[in-house]
Amino acid sequence: MTNQYTNLLKLLRELTKDCKSYYIKHPTTLSKETLNGNTVYSKYQKYNGKVTDTLLKQHINNEIDLAISIKDLKNILVYNYKGKQLHAFKNLLTEIAKIENINKLITLEYSVNSLSIYIDLPQNHDMKSLKNKIDNIIANKLPKEWITLPNPKKPHLSNLIYLPKELFIE
Repeated sequence: MTNQYTNLLKLLRELTKDCKSYYIKHPTTLSKETLNGNTVYSKYQKYNGKVTDTLLKQHINNEIDLAISIKDLKNILVYNYKGKQLHAFKNLLTEIAKIENINKLITLEYSVNSLSIYIDLPQNHDMKSLKNKIDNIIANKLPKEWITLPNPKKPHLSNLIYLPKELFIE
C-alpha cells in the first residue's frame, strides 16, 4: 500500500505542478454553466492557488474530492474511456503515440471498463490538429465510447479532470 500511495502521490504532483487553481467537491450543487446548449451543474468549488501536498494527501485519503481544470495543463490531452474494448482503446492510443513521436502517456485504470489516458504532447505538436487526427483514427476502429479533453464546445466545468485516488495495475 505504501508503494502505491507513494506512486500515486508522485503522479498527482506531476499532474498538478503547473495548476494555479483547483476544485473541491461539496455535497450540494454550487453552480450551473451553459455553453452551446450544454448545461453542467457542478458540486465543485474553485479555489485559487497551488495544489499542495496536504490537499493531495487529503484527496488520496478520501477526506476531499479534488479536481483540476484541463486548461491549467499545457500540452496535455486527456482521453476518458468507458466501454468494453478497454485494451483495444489503450493499445490503439499507444500505437498512435508511437507514430506521432509522443513519448509520454500516463494511463490510469479506474475499473475493468474505465480508464483515462493523459497524453503529454511535445512543444512542437499542434494540439487541435493532433486531437482531431487521433479522434478520427479511433472513430474508424472503435465505437464512440470516449471523450477527449479539452473540449472547447463544452462548458468550463465539463473540462475538469477528477484526480484519481488509486492506481490499478494490470
